[in-house]
Amino acid sequence: MKTSYLFALVAFLLLSLSCKPKTNASVEVAVADWAEVEQEITLSDEAIVVDEDTTIHAMPPYTAHQKDALNYFRQNNRLKDWDPKKAKQVMVKAVIEKDGSLTRPYIHRYRELDSATNEWTTKENWQEDDFTREALRLIQEADIEAGRDKDGNFVRSEWMNVVFFPPK
Repeated sequence: MKTSYLFALVAFLLLSLSCKPKTNASVEVAVADWAEVEQEITLSDEAIVVDEDTTIHAMPPYTAHQKDALNYFRQNNRLKDWDPKKAKQVMVKAVIEKDGSLTRPYIHRYRELDSATNEWTTKENWQEDDFTREALRLIQEADIEAGRDKDGNFVRSEWMNVVFFPPK
């Protein structure tokens, strides 16, 4: 078992060295005793956590979610009377903390409905406007429950929500 991990380690090191830019300097790798190297490699089934407070889960087993999202957006969206033929979608990403608070919110994507083709197009090089400000306000004021790990403990996690204008 240790031999296969040792092989993987050596293969990784060789691949890492071959992917670096070529220079005039030469690189020498020397291992005096493979037995010593094998003894230094320890394997564990436990996850390595550098600092629990800074770990952000991309997709925890139970993802963060907004409570009563449909009614919340319908009731609190200040631009709810927007013309459906000019519909917009603002996708907001953020980190949801263990206590449900939101940090680092930003606009991930901004899309508009093309009334001629009835298809969504991503708006490139968009500028801040009433829709992006309203989407960020709605998300920042929303009641969000933090994600949970497999043991039911709250975790920090990445999260995305789409704000529709007009609301669905």
